[in-house]
This record gives sequence, structure tokens and C-alpha cells, in this order.
Amino acid sequence: ALSVAVKINQKHKQLEYLVNIGDTYLKMGKFTDANERYNRALQISQSVGASSTCKILNSLGLLAKKCSDYDKALN
Repeated sequence: ALSVAVKINQKHKQLEYLVNIGDTYLKMGKFTDANERYNRALQISQSVGASSTCKILNSLGLLAKKCSDYDKALN
């Protein structure tokens, strides 16, 4: 689904899929993969002015907390 959204340039769907994939990786304990997906989603979100930026930043904070990177989690 993500590859189709990329192919047809549906930015909002890309955001949705990337965040969902990031959430899944976070639950699986694959923190590097989750971080990559969240950061890709954040870049897209900021470029299109999407309202999901807050959700993505929250997810990045939770990820940093799980990785015991408390300074990053606070930022």
C-alpha cells in the first residue's frame, strides 16, 4: 500500500502508512526501523502542513523514552 501511495504521490496516505508501520515496529521492539518510518513521515508532514505532525512528534518522543534517550524524548 505504501509503495502505491508513493507511486501516485498521495502524501497523506504515505503519512498514514508510515506512522502505522512505525507504530508496528515500535511494538515489536524494532526501534531503528520505527525511527526511520517516523522521521520519513515527519518530513512529509512538514512539507504538506499535515495535522499529523503532533502525533508523529509524540511517537518519536515515546520511541526515545523506550530507548532511554531522555534528553531527546524531552525535545
